[in-house]
Amino acid sequence: MNNVVTVCSPRQWPQAVLLAESLAAIHPEALLHVAFAGQGRPAAAPANVRFLRDDFLQEVQHHGLPATYTQAELLRACRPLAVRQLLRHDAEVASAIFISVESRVAAPLAEMMALLQTNDIVLCSGWQHPHPDDRLPDSAFLLNYGTYFSGLWGVRRSGQAARLLDWWAQNLLERGQYRPCEGLAADQLWLDLVPAFFPGTALLHHPGYGVHLVNAFERSQAITLHFEGVGADGSVPAYLRERPVPAFFREAIRQYTKALAAFPEKEKYALLPTPGLPDPPLPVAPWRRKTAALLSDWVTKMQHFQPGFLFPNKS
Repeated sequence: MNNVVTVCSPRQWPQAVLLAESLAAIHPEALLHVAFAGQGRPAAAPANVRFLRDDFLQEVQHHGLPATYTQAELLRACRPLAVRQLLRHDAEVASAIFISVESRVAAPLAEMMALLQTNDIVLCSGWQHPHPDDRLPDSAFLLNYGTYFSGLWGVRRSGQAARLLDWWAQNLLERGQYRPCEGLAADQLWLDLVPAFFPGTALLHHPGYGVHLVNAFERSQAITLHFEGVGADGSVPAYLRERPVPAFFREAIRQYTKALAAFPEKEKYALLPTPGLPDPPLPVAPWRRKTAALLSDWVTKMQHFQPGFLFPNKS
């Protein structure tokens, strides 16, 4: 039996249901193990959903993360904890695929499942090819946030996988914040070290896996679609608009947001509390940052060549 794991907050329960439905349509035999991070676990769930025990959440609370991590950081810190818990408590699980909750499975996961037959760890890259750094996201973006995509990965039951999950989980419990200037990008940037630290890690280099806003411009097909960062109205964050979004992904966004809007009692779930601090605002549009940089440069030059022109000395 195939086992998929995801982590969701109470507010993300509608997204978890959509993920479960898409998985059931493609892999009727698969189970979706949901790590529900918060109170108010739904009494009813799709037939292919199994809720994980809340041990992972107790560990997060023990380390005080709800008081120091944002909601997004906390949920990402739960990812390796949830997979580790499943492997520890269910001896029948031979392998597990993690898929972020704001996702849909669009085609069979055959390539990933095949790799997990012979490899302990499987990662998916963000970009698959180098691109000109003339717009965002660019290479520097990947260097800051991670080469590999933490919204899709898999492990096979083994000592190597157990060591990875222990190492990754411990780092996220201690250093799982978004602080790019300090070399931290929640759960994702840690994956850059995995191929070096855990020999035998396999890279799934397939254009259909892990399609999301950062790499959709270079893809033409989708096996897994990921909608992190997409607004409830289907909008794309300003800092990711410089790369074109292909028609197939725009249509996928339209269908996804439409399904979420039609979800029964979605307002009830939106009001449920989520552990962690409020998430900060998204980065501003690139043109605003460039304009601010130009103005700052102009002010510096004016002050150099005409001291007091802008800020006269009143003494």
